Amino acid sequence: LFRSALRHAQGDFLFDLPAASLDVLRRLESESGLSEGIARLDYRPTLVVPIAPTVASCSSVADALDLGAGYDVVAVRSEMWGGSRDYRRWIGSRLRHRLFERGGKEISIPKLEGWIAVDLDEHSLPFRVAAEGDALEYPDDELLRRWVLRARAALAPASKELGIPVTASEPEKIAV
Repeated sequence: LFRSALRHAQGDFLFDLPAASLDVLRRLESESGLSEGIARLDYRPTLVVPIAPTVASCSSVADALDLGAGYDVVAVRSEMWGGSRDYRRWIGSRLRHRLFERGGKEISIPKLEGWIAVDLDEHSLPFRVAAEGDALEYPDDELLRRWVLRARAALAPASKELGIPVTASEPEKIAV
């Protein structure tokens, strides 16, 4: 599946894997050298690991790092789960230090007001579409527009690993 899709892909390629997929990737890596096979096709896999302030969530970063140096790792903190104080164990952890030593990145997505997220979900609206249109009333539309700008800026430190072209003149091209 991976190899066939990558052979025909042009540009970056995204696989959205279900929960527990790191176990599957670990097995593929040990049995067939998945990252080496992907590298032969001129790709570099990046694992994007969402984290919450729970121990189990943060341990997913350790699992991603344990796959080996053939993978880039980006840990994503969402402020929907809380701010820096809520992530204090993660922020001061050896695991986070290990992520950075390995060249991994961490990004923190800003908090979006809950009622706006509910409205978008109810109408099945992507953030960008809702921010550019008239789907929300004032001031919710303006709060969303400002959130999109902050979220885009938050992605910038990991833009290379995420395959997002970011230049000073093109930040609006990041689809959030």
